[in-house]
Amino acid sequence: MVFPLTLCLGATAMQLGAVMLDHFHPKVHLALGGAVYVGAIAVSAYITNFYVFVLFYSILAGVGYGIIYILPLKNAWMFFPNNKGMVGGIILASHSFAAIGWTFLTTSLINPNNEMPNLYINVGNSLEVLYDSNSDAAKNVPYCLNIISMILLGILVIAVLLIFKKKTVTFDQQLAQELLQKGIVHDGGVQYLAPNSRHEGINRQDSFTSQDNSTNRGDSSFRDDSFSDNQSNYSGFTDLSHMTLRESVQDRTFWHIFVMLTLSMSFCYFIKVVFKNFGNLNFNDDAFLTQVAGTSFLCGASARFIWGTVQDYIGFKKVYGIIVFSLTICAFTINEIAYSRTLYQVWIGISFAMEGGHFSIFPALAAQIYGAQLGSKVYSLLFIGTAIASLIGLLVANIVLPIFGWKTVFIIFACMNCLSLLLLFMFESNGNQKAFIPRSQDRPFYSQASRSQASSQRGYK
Repeated sequence: MVFPLTLCLGATAMQLGAVMLDHFHPKVHLALGGAVYVGAIAVSAYITNFYVFVLFYSILAGVGYGIIYILPLKNAWMFFPNNKGMVGGIILASHSFAAIGWTFLTTSLINPNNEMPNLYINVGNSLEVLYDSNSDAAKNVPYCLNIISMILLGILVIAVLLIFKKKTVTFDQQLAQELLQKGIVHDGGVQYLAPNSRHEGINRQDSFTSQDNSTNRGDSSFRDDSFSDNQSNYSGFTDLSHMTLRESVQDRTFWHIFVMLTLSMSFCYFIKVVFKNFGNLNFNDDAFLTQVAGTSFLCGASARFIWGTVQDYIGFKKVYGIIVFSLTICAFTINEIAYSRTLYQVWIGISFAMEGGHFSIFPALAAQIYGAQLGSKVYSLLFIGTAIASLIGLLVANIVLPIFGWKTVFIIFACMNCLSLLLLFMFESNGNQKAFIPRSQDRPFYSQASRSQASSQRGYK
């Protein structure tokens, strides 16, 4: 219950985080959300009541997590508009790389002697193996949470000090006229204005971006998007960067992506939560399963970077097709290979790697279709799909699993992945899947006068 609830609250809080992107400096934004997250974990170490513990460790920590989740992605997209997949993969890979360290750290703090679970619970046709409340492992949890909260506080301070906001200035029509009159920029933008140049008699800042600086004269070639933070650079799908957030949610493209994400993530979250319980049925070796977790998190971290980078070159559909097909095979066969330590470790590693791909390719897809500004908000809504996926896993584990057993559960998730694959084949695409946004120093600086004159020369009024 704790993990799905954390994801649900995180997905909900991401909507607040998306709004805060437009009103707070990244340092303030990160400090506020991070303080909620770290503070909730620190307080939970001293709580003995289960429901109060869930309030802090699951609900409040989820809120803090959700507030800051999209912040580093949006910030990085502004600096690297041509490599959204790669930079998103690098950032999100840090989640899994950190999880590797947390896995071994928490295991060494909670269960340093590799004690075996001693509490066996029959749940319908399934058997759960847990630690009882009097075991050393259970008694070491508060100490572990204290250590974790102190480490997180140190990381938060460093992150707040290091994060910066890209400098921007609103397009100034009067400045454009002055530059045109002085001959610094020729009519039609023949000469380019480098962001680091300094011109006599002209006061200017380092970079030029704007949310609304285009003049539509009937010719799309004169729609100057070079200053727009919300520009889409992905021609593989229809450019929806002109939409509002409400319009994007009402469009079928959003729901097509949402359903695909929810279906394929359901198996990922289910196996992520139960792989130790499922493994204990055959191996009963906590040290081995911790090793499986560590190597699997490494696979997930590496995959986030790899999939994000590959997406920049071959496009979303091919990457996501590989991911969903691999998950389908894993779900169909994992029950048959569960008796082999080697194969079990490989299958779990593949599942984690495919799960990691979701977190790099879907944010990049949202930014590429909707632009960086709107895309960050759209992805915060798409993230709700991952919360629903975790709830599906919870319902399956508590309702379907006790009645029908593991094999039936895995077949159900395999069928869900097949449905996601079918939806992918129906996903609309057209044309080239890679386009180029010129660097700010290479962008033509069009004045209002130059655009008007150029449009007139082409017969547009």
